[in-house]
Amino acid sequence: MVFSETANTTTKLRVVFDGGNGRPKNISLNEELASGPPLQNDLPSIITRWRCHKIAFTDDLEKMFRQVMVCDEHQKFQCILWRDDVRKNISIYKLRTVTYGTTSASYLAIRVLRQLARDENSEFPLASNIFLNDSYVDDITSGTDSITDTIELHQQLSNLSKRGGFNLRKWNSNSNELMNVIPPENRDNADAYKLKDENFVKALGLYWEISEDHLCFKLNFSFASTVTKGSMLSDAAKLFDPLGWLAPVTIVAKLCFNVCGKKILIS
Repeated sequence: MVFSETANTTTKLRVVFDGGNGRPKNISLNEELASGPPLQNDLPSIITRWRCHKIAFTDDLEKMFRQVMVCDEHQKFQCILWRDDVRKNISIYKLRTVTYGTTSASYLAIRVLRQLARDENSEFPLASNIFLNDSYVDDITSGTDSITDTIELHQQLSNLSKRGGFNLRKWNSNSNELMNVIPPENRDNADAYKLKDENFVKALGLYWEISEDHLCFKLNFSFASTVTKGSMLSDAAKLFDPLGWLAPVTIVAKLCFNVCGKKILIS
């Protein structure tokens, strides 16, 4: 297993393990692991429900995978060989928690989250329903139609998360009242809910303009001097549009493709 280093807005350095890396003629760790049945909720359904709420919010579970313990007998499959100097002996470390980058990571983490929601449903019914229906891996996207209900939901979600050893952070909302009750350290940005010229946050792969409360798409086209079918296809594929809102535009690019007189079917 090898690892790489990445960073984001909340973590300066993040270690990502590559369970699919294997030496030539040898199998990788991921080839030996079962992925488990798919448990992710339907993304278009989550987005549609989210946009039906008057007061909307997003947040995520901090280091979700690392909060889930792997049973003792399986920890031996997550070993790391390490040494600081080639002249020193190799040390062996076992990763005790679910490791991002392995085939089974998503299933294990989501399965634990679902079990937590079921176990604590009697005490946190609103939050349990959100965990079961409005979560996508570690992202939670939901809302209500009144500030009273939203604050109650925020409290239940925070308490339910703590009950399982998780921490909800990176809160964003189109409601100033909700953001005022959230501790600054758990907000995505202390000023994210204030009116600004450009106030975009990512929500399930889309861009949410909070102050105006609408969704946007970020264009990242190359605009090469020579336009080819390949470059057009590449640019069209860069647009993440799970609900097909941009279909009237993107279909024009897709209809331009024709190889040897035969149409290419692009789903």
